[in-house]
This record gives sequence, C-alpha cells and structure tokens, in this order.
Amino acid sequence: MNEIDVTIVNLDDKEYIVLDKIEIDKNMYYFLSNKDDKNDFLIQKQDKSGEYLISLDNKDEFNKALLIFAKSNLKRADYDMNPVSWT
Repeated sequence: MNEIDVTIVNLDDKEYIVLDKIEIDKNMYYFLSNKDDKNDFLIQKQDKSGEYLISLDNKDEFNKALLIFAKSNLKRADYDMNPVSWT
C-alpha cells in the first residue's frame, strides 16, 4: 500500500483534508473535505495576512472557485485515466 502525505487543518473543532489549493485572482483558495464526513466539503481562502482561512465573500465567489477547482481536477483525472503513450 502506498502512503501519501496529506495536510490536515482544524476548523470549528473538525479536521479537514486539504484536497487542493489554487491561486485565483491573487487569492489562495483551499478546497477541503471533512476527514470524518465525506459530505462536508468547504472552500476557504487565506486572509490578507496569509495566517487564517476565511469564508468566501459571496455565492459568486464560491461558484467561480468551485468551477476552477472542477476544471483543474477533471484535467488531472482525465490524464490519470488516459496517460499519454510515448511509444
């Protein structure tokens, strides 16, 4: 069995796995999944100081971040399922 390193963050006394982080419009967004509840998915962004994760400003910001996350990870999933053959 292969081991992978994961980053865990604590929010509201819950542990979240960092699935991805993506810079969008000069903000760093974190895509998080609750370690104990697969239905608990969050998108947070770093505050201006870079110290804390904060909620997004509105639904439009959430939708934009989610779309970019989905597109980014669909590309990776497609590559993983259909790797390029160099032979």
